[in-house]
Amino acid sequence: MTQAAVVENKDFTEVEVFEMVARYAELRDQAAWYESFQKSVGSTIKDWLGRHGGMLQDSERGTTARLQIRTGSPELDVPAIAMKEPGLLINLARNGCLKLDFQAFKEAATLYASTKRYLVPGKTTAALVVTTRADEQRRAALPQK
Repeated sequence: MTQAAVVENKDFTEVEVFEMVARYAELRDQAAWYESFQKSVGSTIKDWLGRHGGMLQDSERGTTARLQIRTGSPELDVPAIAMKEPGLLINLARNGCLKLDFQAFKEAATLYASTKRYLVPGKTTAALVVTTRADEQRRAALPQK
């Protein structure tokens, strides 16, 4: 099975799909390991660069590592708007501009209880779930709750 065949999205046989499922599980596990390793190595490199000037160049390999300072997106002071300009807050909400921190909302139990009638179901999506024997063995080895 080639990537080109998969991209072509022909009508696969059951045997071919079984092969894809097995390969998918292998790639998922490898990707998870590589992602974890990359984060660990990246953290080590960032720490080192932070202590040693923020930049490292390897002319032989043509590689540069540097720290780039980034500023996050601005945040809206919703409580201040609610106090000073409640009409503006209502307009923002009506136009779909506000997102709710659902966890904080649930923790504010009285607010949650009084507005529960306005909750609507979230979007429905379909997730691909592939489970292997190795997954089951790892799950079985975890401490039971």
